[in-house]
Amino acid sequence: MLRTSLLAVSFPACVLAQQVHVVPASQALLDGNHAFAVAGTYEPRRQLTLIDGSLLQPVVGRTLTALSVRRDASDRAFAAGELQLTIRLAHAARAWNDASPQFAADLGAGAVTVFSGAAVLPAAPATTGNQVPWTTSNSLRVPFAQPFVYLGGTLAVELVGSPGAPVSDWWVADAVRDVRSGQVQQVGNGCGPFGGAAGEWSFVDAPGMVPGGTVAFSAVGPAHEFAMWAVATAAAPFQFDLATVGAPGCFVHLAAPLAAIASGFSAPAFAHRPDLGGVANVSVQVPAHASFLGLGMASQWFQFGADGLTASNAHAWQVALQSPGLPLTLITAPLVAGAASEGKVIPGCGLVFALESH
Repeated sequence: MLRTSLLAVSFPACVLAQQVHVVPASQALLDGNHAFAVAGTYEPRRQLTLIDGSLLQPVVGRTLTALSVRRDASDRAFAAGELQLTIRLAHAARAWNDASPQFAADLGAGAVTVFSGAAVLPAAPATTGNQVPWTTSNSLRVPFAQPFVYLGGTLAVELVGSPGAPVSDWWVADAVRDVRSGQVQQVGNGCGPFGGAAGEWSFVDAPGMVPGGTVAFSAVGPAHEFAMWAVATAAAPFQFDLATVGAPGCFVHLAAPLAAIASGFSAPAFAHRPDLGGVANVSVQVPAHASFLGLGMASQWFQFGADGLTASNAHAWQVALQSPGLPLTLITAPLVAGAASEGKVIPGCGLVFALESH
């Protein structure tokens, strides 16, 4: 196992022969508009970033020798920590705008493990403004044990990490994300003991609603009970009164449902507050095709349990009118039992990387 500390990324004279290229180049000096924790900072996680070749022209044909990430701009100091990190690089099997939730399908064959070992996150001082220099205290620099020759095309950068000791209480890396997003509107009210007076116990991830993106539909309900997510072409407030099937005060808010997916509520999300219930999730990837731009549909959750039937608030939603223009995609997932085969796809998004090459 190798061990790396966060060495200076202001690139002293001893490495001036090296070329340093920031991806995307527009963030070389400026803080990005987003932030992500590096895989393993707080929890075991797998992150795969697909970088389009148009962002990597200066390093085509060169040997990549190190990778750095920079802390996000914040007026809060970041505490030091440690993580166990593995980095793999590959000429990706899929383009950034055609990513699969399956990590293996994106990574393809021939991935090279360029680093595996311990990495130490530095104690980073608070910053002001939107410029964060690539210095020792601001950056994680990982020199590669196995160099990688980049030949062009989409580059896959995979980070797989787990927390070490100590665990930093706050250390997030600079990132960028395209601002294009879908639109979501709540429709009607839910019934049952969750979600307050309006029964708002279901939710939709609007930013993920772009071609190629993973949209997370979630609901909160009684732990370990059965749940069902339904989708329709349109919302229809109070379309059907469920009092006729023994659920007074509950309504179907969908016009002609098309399909349903069975799910279930997890164990209590907060062990000390079992009354807050568990979480049910359904993830759907929007096809990466222009014909889905602006597509509008609706969805609603239903719960079946010992106390009978309940129905959530519904949502009418529309896929973004434009595809992301930033040619990066992040696929990310927590590790379960040390592994993750698929993750959430976030087009137009990625960590800000500094790549060294010779």
